[in-house]
Amino acid sequence: MKQRKQNKKILKRQFYVSLSFFVGIFGLVASYVYFVNSTILTIAATHDLQDSISDVRADMTHLEVAYLQKQEVFTEEYALSRGYVRPENTQYVKDTTIRTAALYGQTIQE
Repeated sequence: MKQRKQNKKILKRQFYVSLSFFVGIFGLVASYVYFVNSTILTIAATHDLQDSISDVRADMTHLEVAYLQKQEVFTEEYALSRGYVRPENTQYVKDTTIRTAALYGQTIQE
């Protein structure tokens, strides 16, 4: 009887140890699969973003070229012929002027 109870306890312990071992192995495998999958998805997303960035840069280049081509057309004579007038009193605002005015709660007056 005593031997049988001891064997039963041993079998129960072996079962729990085996179950713990398999749960641990399953957890490790699941973690491995999760991290590998997330790494692959991150790499794929990075490549997609790099392609998007390349497309945007190409579009920007085309826009810059178009801007430079159109900028050659707009001269001072062209603007005057279209009705624009030359400003008489030109004042430029510096970044430090804006900071100082904002510091003292003043507004920039035109």
